[in-house]
Amino acid sequence: SAVCALCDDKVRSKEVMAKAGVPVPRGIFVENGEGEFATTVPGPYILKSGHEHMSRGLRTVDDAQEALAEAKKLSLERRQPILLEQFITGKEVEVACIPNEDASAFMMLPVLEWISPDGEGSAITEERKTLGGSTPRRAVLHPEQRVQLEQFARAAIVALGVRDYVRFDVRLAEDGTPYFL
Repeated sequence: SAVCALCDDKVRSKEVMAKAGVPVPRGIFVENGEGEFATTVPGPYILKSGHEHMSRGLRTVDDAQEALAEAKKLSLERRQPILLEQFITGKEVEVACIPNEDASAFMMLPVLEWISPDGEGSAITEERKTLGGSTPRRAVLHPEQRVQLEQFARAAIVALGVRDYVRFDVRLAEDGTPYFL
């Protein structure tokens, strides 16, 4: 379906969510070795394949120019867009929802926090997800954080046209802002 295709495309889905007012990390999409990156976006940076799941090929880089060069190289090697974004430090949580047909109502399941043996705020890589080491647990949230997650999840669900089930990876920045990844 068109909704599945949209959600599998990180480039388009992030644009749709941002337009709906859902916070997403600042960054660019590098395709066919082309892209410019504003060095005003503070590091560190994270590189992600635009059409992969499970953190396949995920990399973190501290230097902006190195990150851009690596993103250009990866876009050519993988033949797909690469997201070059500001890496958001903070807790990584999973927000799963079951919306009704038109998203006028939905149930948000308990929010899970991913705990990495590499420390809070580290990237949850493919290896950590497939080989173990990162474990989910019920997230401890302030009531206002939960409300905020619900509001942004609803906005994303409506904007993306999702129904039945959706799961978002979200980073809770140190200032409390939830960034939908």
